Amino acid sequence: LIVSQWIHNDYKYFLAINLIANIFSAVLLQISRGLGDNTSYAIGSFLSGAITVILNVIFIVVFKMGAYGMLTATLLGNLICALYIIIRKKIYKSIKLIALLVACLAIPSLAGAQVVKNMYFNVDWQINSPFSQDFSDKTSGWGAHAEAGYYVIPNFSVGAFISYHTNNKYIDRQTLPVSSTSAITSDQQHSIFQLPFGAAFRYNVAPESQFQPYAGVQLGASYSEMSTYMNVMKVYDRNWGFYVSPEIGMTMYFTPQKQIGLHVAAYYNYATNKGEVLSYSIDGLNNWGIRLGLAF
Repeated sequence: LIVSQWIHNDYKYFLAINLIANIFSAVLLQISRGLGDNTSYAIGSFLSGAITVILNVIFIVVFKMGAYGMLTATLLGNLICALYIIIRKKIYKSIKLIALLVACLAIPSLAGAQVVKNMYFNVDWQINSPFSQDFSDKTSGWGAHAEAGYYVIPNFSVGAFISYHTNNKYIDRQTLPVSSTSAITSDQQHSIFQLPFGAAFRYNVAPESQFQPYAGVQLGASYSEMSTYMNVMKVYDRNWGFYVSPEIGMTMYFTPQKQIGLHVAAYYNYATNKGEVLSYSIDGLNNWGIRLGLAF
């Protein structure tokens, strides 16, 4: 593991498991928030914090478990938070998506421990800017991206990715016809939530260097929710489409051992998703943006 140089071996695998659980619960919380359910986001965050504090007292003070007690309490807090969001948002219906997310989050611990060599893993913050539609076209930083790959030859890798993003746009009060005999007058909060996942391919220009420029492409499926909020009412359309995203980027490792570094990338993506909400319609999703994060 990356931390094995600084952390005693007794804890390194437990720390890796905690890291995976923390990322998993954080992604699920942001999915809930991206879908506009701030109540579930708040309750999940409270459960994670409260359970961690209570179990810390029990494991450390009562059972004298020391560092293992602290790590166990943190792990259970994150897992209960994740379980709450999965049940509350009925994410358990998307078993394949959950399996892909868990697999992607588990890869860095394997790569860092060198159980599988010639791998890379990126965890990024994502800034996304939609264009070619005016339903929700404001640039937003509410997104994240995770990607892992295996170099089948020194310059070329095959892997998997998953990301999410939410873009919002406020619409002033107006009257919208909903049928030939009725209309709605209200202001609106437009939102487009996107969750693409699939295969990732990358060509690394300088695989032996600490500074590795590359070009890549991602192919897969894209789930999206196009929604508008009017006071207490929400109207939405959920849909699926095909997803493609070329990107160029750079990985900059801190040391010659290339265990951890910075990752930056610029991307464009297109998805074939189509949706209709009230009098609005979308035929295809176009976005461009940048990613900034850590490379393992």
